[in-house]
Parts: sequence; structure tokens; C-alpha cells
Amino acid sequence: MQLKLLTAGAEVPQEVHDLYHASFPLYERRPWPDQVLLLRDGAIALYLVFWEEAFAGFLFAWPLSSFYLIEYFAIVPAMRNAGIGGKAMRAAMQTFKNIVLETEPAAQSALAQRRMDFYQRLGFRVFEEDYFQPPYAANYPPLPMSLLYYGDTLAATQFNILQEEIHRRVYNYKAD
Repeated sequence: MQLKLLTAGAEVPQEVHDLYHASFPLYERRPWPDQVLLLRDGAIALYLVFWEEAFAGFLFAWPLSSFYLIEYFAIVPAMRNAGIGGKAMRAAMQTFKNIVLETEPAAQSALAQRRMDFYQRLGFRVFEEDYFQPPYAANYPPLPMSLLYYGDTLAATQFNILQEEIHRRVYNYKAD
């Protein structure tokens, strides 16, 4: 398993575009041209996941003040449930050290519970506070999510600080 950082100015592979659209519902994803612009501007980083030299997935990460927010993580459907996602996330955990990510609350569905179990098995902890993902478009409502964290220097007491930075930097959202 290998994580490769897409170099600045490189074209985003079509496989990333296709997997992005197939893996995330419209209301959970930023419009693709905006995502590519953020990548080209250096606001986010794109890591390609390779397994035995084949494209296996991707990870979009925001380098923030003291942590990385993994905004999107997806593995090619035919390669899921083979341990590749866990290996990719462990590589990210070694690379980034402090990680925060959003996922659907476990109670939302059986798939959301499986996803939550996956992250918790890797050592992620769940903030107990209510969290919502600001909408990517004005006509969408905020999404109830769970905020998870990994890393020795992140603590549950930092929820409000982390939430404010994520909302401001990633979503350009400021609470009233």
C-alpha cells in the first residue's frame, strides 16, 4: 500500500473524479470545480492510494493549524473489505500525526455504524458534542455528523476550537 501526494499543478486523475462522485452524495460534496481550485491553490492536498501499483482510492486533506482534516477518503468499491482502507488510513495517521474527520453518526444507518467502527478500531475517538457539517450549497441544510479525532496532542476539550477552525477555513462558515 502506498500513499502518493499529487504534486502541485498536476492534473487530477479521472479515477479520482469518478470515485469522488460515486462515493459521496451530492449534498456531502463540494462542487468538483471548487475542489480542484482548492487543490491548485494549495489549500488542500490530494493523496492517491495505490495497492500493488493499481489506483485504489484517494484522500483529500486540509492542513490546518495543529491538525489535518481529512475531508474525503474513498477506496475503489472492488477493493473494499480487503484491508486496503485500514492500511491507507494507518499510513495517513503516520504522515499527519493529528487528524480530525467528520462521519455520519453511527445511529444513522448500519453503514454509518460500520464506518464508525472502522475509525474507532484504528484509534480514533469521537467528540461527544453535537456537530454539524455546514452545507456546501445554500439550498442544502447543515448535516448532523460526528467529529472524530486521532493524535496525542488533540483532546476532547478542544472541540470548540477545532469546530470553529473547520467551519471557518473549510466551509467558509461563521456561526451567528
